[in-house]
Parts: sequence; C-alpha cells; structure tokens
Amino acid sequence: KNIIGNGTFSANGGGLFAMGYFKSPGGGGRVALYYHTSSFTGTAEAKGGCGSYDGWSKICAGDGTVGMIDQSTNNLYLNGSSWQFRKSDSPFVLNNIYISNGAKATSENGANITANNITIDDTSTFTLSGNEIIIASNLLVTGNSTITVLPEQVLALNVPSITVEAGSSISANGKGYVTGPGSPDIFYESAASYGGVGGGLNPKPTYGSATAPIDFGSGAEGNRGGGAIRLIVDNLQNDGVISANYPDNGTFRTSGGSIFVTTKNLSGMGSFQAIGGNTSWPYGFVGAGAGGRIAIYYQNSTFTGNTNVLGGVYCFYGCNPAGGAGTVVMQP
Repeated sequence: KNIIGNGTFSANGGGLFAMGYFKSPGGGGRVALYYHTSSFTGTAEAKGGCGSYDGWSKICAGDGTVGMIDQSTNNLYLNGSSWQFRKSDSPFVLNNIYISNGAKATSENGANITANNITIDDTSTFTLSGNEIIIASNLLVTGNSTITVLPEQVLALNVPSITVEAGSSISANGKGYVTGPGSPDIFYESAASYGGVGGGLNPKPTYGSATAPIDFGSGAEGNRGGGAIRLIVDNLQNDGVISANYPDNGTFRTSGGSIFVTTKNLSGMGSFQAIGGNTSWPYGFVGAGAGGRIAIYYQNSTFTGNTNVLGGVYCFYGCNPAGGAGTVVMQP
C-alpha cells in the first residue's frame, strides 16, 4: 500500500566476462511496483549487463522492463526505464500513461492499450509495432520525444487529440522498403523513386496514390526508404515534425515515404516532411532520392507551418537538387 525510502529495486543482467573465452552480457529482467501512496525517492532498474571485448569500446545487452503503477490514480509511470506493452499482459486499462526521462517504450503485435491520456516527455521514445490497438483521448509528444514504428509497418493513430510540441516528432524515417517499386535496378546508377522520380540514369517511375498515400518509400543500396504515417484525429496540433523521410543516420539515396492525415481542426507551426535521401561525392553520379507523398484533409485550419516533399541534394562544392520532388495535397 505505502512505499517509502531511497533504496534500489534491481533486476540487472550480468556483465561480459572473459577468462580464456568470451561470454556475452545478460539482458535485464523485469520490475513492477504497485502502490497506493509513495514517497519513494530511490531507483528501480532492470539494466542489461555491459562489458568490453577490446578493453575500450563498450557493449551492453538489452534493458529489461520497469513499471511503476499508482493504484490510487490508475496511472502508469515509466521514468527513464524500458517497457513493453505485451499482448500477454493485455488489456492495459489505465487513466494516464507517462513515458518520461528518456524512457523507451515498445508495443507488441496485438497489445491493447486504453488510457485517457498518453504523454511522451523528456527525450523519451515510444515505438509502435503497427498492429496494436490504442484507445486514448489525448496524445501529447513533448520535450524532444518521439513516436516511431517498426520497419514496413504503418504508423497509424486514431486518437481524438494529438499534440506534437516543438522539438518533438512523429517519425517513420527510414521505415519503408529496402527494395520497393521505386528501387533502382543498378546501385549507384540511379536513386529511388516514389512521389517523384529519383535522380541518375534510368530511374524507376513514380507509384502510388497522390490523394490517399499509404505506400512506403523505396530503398537503395540496402537502406530503407521513408515509412508511412496515417493519422485520423479530431484536433491535430503540430508544432514539431511529422515525418516519413529517408533514414536519420546517413546519406542513402532512398525515397521519402507517405503521410496521410484526416482531421477536423489543424493547427501549429511545425512541419510535415517526406524528403528524399541525399548523395555526395565521390559516388560517381549526382542522383538523389525522390520526395514522397503528403495528403492532409481538414475542416478548419490555423496551421502556419510547412510541408516538404523535396528530393535529395547532391553535395560536393555546395549542394544542388538531384532528386524529383514528391506530391502534396492540402485540402479543406
């Protein structure tokens, strides 16, 4: 009922050990604390073990799960920990879910999550499987946090109110096809197409719908294109970034993906992006990935931000457009 103190709950995995041979570090376990009142100021952790094979670089196993459940308010607190919304634990029926302080939450296929409010805050990440059920009244992404999705799964949310604050994002960057309809037949000869035509020699043609875009962007050279986002929402406030771009971690000549939004009220000063991947010297050609597709349908709008479906650029002495732009539909 009542938890106090400043100690530690831990279910940590074992570290890497070497004595004539190597053993890998162990994964974290699971901690769940249920209470009615709390003045606890300590820690709860289920960290993966760590070690080094070479004496200076660090390798760690995956963290386990830590959840704090206030039974008096029916709130779930994920504070700087990892967590899994698992199908076997479903349904989750909660008042509020707080994913904060750098927490990393994931949902499993078939998980059923019901809450009045879901808040992702303070550099936290919520990764969807693409096949869960989320029933919520309000979804807030704030404090440089991100909602994302697994590769080749649509990031689909049907929530009455979604707010993405400045610095935060709903991202399907790099979650599209490795090899898709717009992928080049010969690497380094052309870049990937989708809403526009990729740069280079003999690129593939465009594909998919401009008015109801649901396709993934196409990849190149073993890297993924942009993913697909589908939002059905009464009130959408976007002061951050909603994006289905090429991967975040490099220049890959892949195409942007899809963003398809249906909302009653659209507001904010942020951006919607489905940008193609860049290219640079010395790859022998100036072709960059094409832009994707964005379609936003609304009844009322005070949105003053921007949409961006540009193709990628080629950079050597300066940068110049080198991939075709995609398509944008903004329709009341």
